[in-house]
Amino acid sequence: MRVNKTNKTVYDNADNLVKYVDNVRTSLNAWHVDMLAHSTGGLVARLYIHKQMEVLDDGYPVVKHLMMLGTPNKGVPCADSMANNDAFKNNMQTAKELMPDEIAVFNQYVTQQKGTKFSALVGNSFPLFCASPEWNDGFVSVESAKYGVTDFAFTKAMHPDMISTKTFNDFVKPHIVTGPRGTYPHPVVSEK
Repeated sequence: MRVNKTNKTVYDNADNLVKYVDNVRTSLNAWHVDMLAHSTGGLVARLYIHKQMEVLDDGYPVVKHLMMLGTPNKGVPCADSMANNDAFKNNMQTAKELMPDEIAVFNQYVTQQKGTKFSALVGNSFPLFCASPEWNDGFVSVESAKYGVTDFAFTKAMHPDMISTKTFNDFVKPHIVTGPRGTYPHPVVSEK
């Protein structure tokens, strides 16, 4: 799903993601899916998982694995000054949502993973960020991209270049869940 570049908020897009995931599951006859999200799409996916995703009767969540590429999990300190950037063209709502104070509120609310495994690809190609010495991918700092995620890997790719065949082969493909007997742990089953 491509996040709409209109004035839709992260919250609006999470509501749209419900429909998209349901359509994918229905069309593919799939109980579970893996999800790949780039940039603010990772925030949308985190909100969907927290607020709307269900855990199925087999004990597994609908989204077994969320792989985030350059997601600003801790915000972007200079998002408001990037308003002229193509990423925010005609969309100041997104810039406001990415401010660290706003993301701090988001992170206080959006805490549930419901058994979904989170992984992050973190860009560290630039040593300066918002005029301060901090490694980043040209848009998201290392600390922001890996915030709250224990399974992460680094890349020298720039933020927009994280969506590539190389990223798929080097990061996504090895992280794709192979099923209950593969990389994803079994659910805890309690005996009554």
